[in-house]
Formats: sequence, C-alpha cells, structure tokens
Amino acid sequence: MRSVLTMALLLVLLVLQPSAAMAAEKIFDLQIEQRKVVRPGASVRVVKGDAVTLRWHSDEAVQLHMHGYDIQLDVAAGTPAEMRFDAKVSGRYPVTSHGFGPKHGNEHGHSHGHEALLYVEVYPE
Repeated sequence: MRSVLTMALLLVLLVLQPSAAMAAEKIFDLQIEQRKVVRPGASVRVVKGDAVTLRWHSDEAVQLHMHGYDIQLDVAAGTPAEMRFDAKVSGRYPVTSHGFGPKHGNEHGHSHGHEALLYVEVYPE
C-alpha cells in the first residue's frame, strides 16, 4: 500500500512539474518615442504563470496604466521605469497613457480610453 502511495505521489509531481518548469521570468525593454511604442511593437506575449517585467523608456514624462491588472506607473523622460506583475489571468490587456508631459492627465496629452500604446497578451499554460 505504501509503494502505491509513493508511486501516486511521484506521478502527481511529474504531471505538475512541466507547467512549473514552463513558467519563466520575462523582461521586455519598451521604447516610447513621440508618444508611440517603437520597440518592440504593438504587443508582447507571455504565458500564464510568467513573472513579467515591462521596462519602459520614454522621450518625455508619461503616466502609464495597464488595464486588467490595474497597474499604474510614472515614467520620467530618459529614466527607465519598471512595471512588474505575475501573469495570473489569461487575456489581452491594453497599456494606455494617462498623460504625457510634466502635467499628467491634461487634455492635450491624455490618451486614456482611446488608443492603446501596447497590448500585453497572456496565454494559457
């Protein structure tokens, strides 16, 4: 009986191991120029369970908001800033600006609710 339990436990560990091994730390360097993401492009892709870092660089101050995970980040011009999260929920999440320039949220620089700067796509395991 004891050997059967041991075998069952080993089987469970083997089944669970691949998904744990697939989870990874993902770091993306993102560049905003003239209020558009120029690197790496329109979206980044990760897998549920990944530890994600979005390292933002911008040519002007900006306040960013990642919808769905509800993360906000202030990025100063010329100074990298990091947005970190664990990808726990599958889906496609837009990152928008809550304002560019020294006065975040002014009418001229505000793009919240209009166009996404980037999409973060979280795929199932």
